[in-house]
Amino acid sequence: MQSRSIPTVTRCWRMAGAVLLACAALAGCATTASPFAARVTAFQQWPADAVGQSYRFARQAEAAQGADDLEYRSYEDIIRANLGGIGLVEAQPWDRQPRFTVSFRYGSEPFQTWAEVAAPPPPPMMGYGFYGRRGWGWGMGMGMPFGGWGWGYPGYSGYQAVPVTAYRNILEVSIRDSQRGGAEVYQGRAVHEGRADALPQTMSYLAASIFSNFPQNNGETHTVRIPR
Repeated sequence: MQSRSIPTVTRCWRMAGAVLLACAALAGCATTASPFAARVTAFQQWPADAVGQSYRFARQAEAAQGADDLEYRSYEDIIRANLGGIGLVEAQPWDRQPRFTVSFRYGSEPFQTWAEVAAPPPPPMMGYGFYGRRGWGWGMGMGMPFGGWGWGYPGYSGYQAVPVTAYRNILEVSIRDSQRGGAEVYQGRAVHEGRADALPQTMSYLAASIFSNFPQNNGETHTVRIPR
């Protein structure tokens, strides 16, 4: 008896270990954040000699959006870091003729969409009961909607579509070239759709999406994914 129990206990421990490993794997998958995704559209006639050239922000043109408030200046810092990444240098205060002028706009807008949520199961179905002394009677029968034996509920999937409010977080960047008479040489727009009105949390990702693969092909729209 004792010699037989050892393999049984070993198998139990092996099964328990496998279950724990599976749970750990599922937990790891559940906690992995999905990448940030934005749709980026760009129009550009970007000059080939732009690297090393100076720029300034067009704060006067953005006064209506609050160019002097803390939120605007915080977003300006984010865009400044990305402009440095493409080789532009911010002009010093005494430099009155920088080559490029950079402006940007931002905002969020709600829109209606649909989401799937768990739906309560329908009430038990009525069916024929057992045959007794007085003939056939009525009884209650439960189906199995998610598999297993028995009959399921026709058309029941366990989920239902409900209307929800989602948000588009938007960043637009424009760059003008003084050597071309102030003509616009770059126009980029990044749009991220999410469940929350979270522009401050998404601004760094929106800016990184615009300046990823800068200046990209003229008139092209593509999806940029950035790890969170």
